[in-house]
Parts: sequence; structure tokens; C-alpha cells
Amino acid sequence: MELIITKLYQYVKASLLFWIYLIRGFVVYGLVPAFCSLIAVTEDVKKDQDHEKISVLFSRYYQKYNIFKLQSFLLSFLLIITYNLLFFTVQSQGSYSLIVIFILLYILGITIIVITYTCSFLVFCPEKVNFKQAIALAFVSTIKHFGVSIILLCLLGLLFAIAGINFLLFIFIAPVLYTYLISFVIQVMIKRIFLINKSLF
Repeated sequence: MELIITKLYQYVKASLLFWIYLIRGFVVYGLVPAFCSLIAVTEDVKKDQDHEKISVLFSRYYQKYNIFKLQSFLLSFLLIITYNLLFFTVQSQGSYSLIVIFILLYILGITIIVITYTCSFLVFCPEKVNFKQAIALAFVSTIKHFGVSIILLCLLGLLFAIAGINFLLFIFIAPVLYTYLISFVIQVMIKRIFLINKSLF
């Protein structure tokens, strides 16, 4: 029982540290480093591989992945632009609004999944891919592993539904719950990708 409580505490703390480091990076610069750090810390806690304080562990990972802050800015900028275009399109009453909304929702969903895959590849197989390879592989995986992408989008939808019901609960559990659940699915996918493409990497 004590072990369960300790792990829950570590997971919640990891979630809070994600928000702190995200803000610390002014969101746009902190998105990729903070998300990669959260994936790495969640994996360490899950496997009980590291006995350092979560704050120390998160800080160490953030410094490691902070080299991707420019890439983080570009991906965040794409998210912000797409979201703003979607918001203003929803407010408009144009005859083509529904078509544009569908396209923007598609772009927004693809961007979120690409960020998820890219960060996962950087954390789970750093010796096999650099950032360019990771994001290229992420784009391909978004379409090739369409079923997994849909599952991730449904999971995100569920988490945002939680935010609508209880925003405080969302802050405390959503980031780490997302990374905890995606790790199982994505690691299986990664094994299949590199098993099939051994000659490429």
C-alpha cells in the first residue's frame, strides 16, 4: 500500500513539474523538452529504475532535451496558429466553414499526434534516431499506424473532457496519465518499426 501511495505521489509530482517546466520555457520553447522529460520520468517511475528525487530527475531530463527548444517553438507555433484559425472559423458563418473546420481539426490532430510520436521516439530510441529522423518517422507513423493514432486522439479527447468537468484534476493527472498509457502502445509500435526497418537505422 505504501509503495502504491509513493508511486501515485511521484506521478502527480511529475505532472505538476511538466506544467512548471512548460511555463518556464514560455510554453513554445518548453513543450518538447518538458514532454520528453515527462515521458522519461514516467518510464523511470513505472520501472522503478531511479531513486533520485522526481524534481532532480525531471530537471536532469529537461536539460538533456532542452537542445530541442527551437524545434519545440516551430511545432508549438503550428499548434497555436491552427488553433486560432479553428477558433475564428468556428465563429464565422461562411458557406465553407464546415469544410475549413474539418481541415483545421485534421491538421490539429495530426500535429498533436506527430508531437507525441516524435517525443516518444526521442526518449525510447535515442541511439537510433535524431530529431529529423524522429519527426519524419512520426509523420509516417501517424498514417501507417492509423489505429494507434485514433486511440491517442480518443485518449486526448477523454482527458480534455475531464478538464471540462474538473480542471484541477486535469492539471494533476492528465499529463502523466497520457504518457503512462501511450508508453505501452508506442513501445510496441516502435519494436515493430525497427524490426521491419533494421537496415534503415
